[in-house]
Amino acid sequence: MVFRMKNLFNVIAILLGFGIVLSSCTKDETPSVLTDFSSLTLTSEGFWNGSDLSGSFTVNGVKFPNVYTPAWSAWNGFAYANKHDIYTSGFGNQYSCYAKKDSSSTNTFVLAYPGYKNDSLVFDELVYDVQLKVTNSTYSALSMKYGDLYSKKFGGKDSLFADWYKLSIIGINQAGLPTDTAQVYLADYRFSGWKQDYIVDEWIKVNLTKLSEVKALRFELSSSDNGDWGMNTPGYFCLDDLEYKLVSKKE
Repeated sequence: MVFRMKNLFNVIAILLGFGIVLSSCTKDETPSVLTDFSSLTLTSEGFWNGSDLSGSFTVNGVKFPNVYTPAWSAWNGFAYANKHDIYTSGFGNQYSCYAKKDSSSTNTFVLAYPGYKNDSLVFDELVYDVQLKVTNSTYSALSMKYGDLYSKKFGGKDSLFADWYKLSIIGINQAGLPTDTAQVYLADYRFSGWKQDYIVDEWIKVNLTKLSEVKALRFELSSSDNGDWGMNTPGYFCLDDLEYKLVSKKE
């Protein structure tokens, strides 16, 4: 009886061993592609906003559309910059990010001003396991923190109002259909204790694995502060360190 039990335990151990080997063999070891925008050339504290009318910029096979209107010196879609002025409020400082320089990232980042259908970055190939870093622009952050001519101070005078500023990231598959949505609060004043209220002031990493295989990422911004003409909060955010795996190299 003891001999049979010993053999049974040996068999179980062997089967478990095979299970471990099989599971390790099926682990996805496809290398990730990191796009950190270090290849984009700018002067010190500079920016690109599409004024050359090129209509987009592409980095590592990822296209960022841009529409520039010369008559108004206005743009929407995506720009890029390396400005880190976290103190100057207002539209004149729209190209700065509100996070301190990240030693693990380059100083150049993408500035997004989604809208007018120029709200999606497009991958050259189908990708999965996407990750990226996001933070506030200084223009948006200081508008929420102090209020301005068009936007309210988040929380109000006594931080009693449950204000929020949210980034929605929608995966778009090869057929042009949404796969899933991930949401990131770039500011949140909905807590019962005002000490928990926050405006994001650092680079935060967002895991988008739930979006599955995607050909594009669409970005939408929303806020608790709205008026007759839409959102009052300046609709910007900053993006860096876009990381993903290519489906064509999936193991």
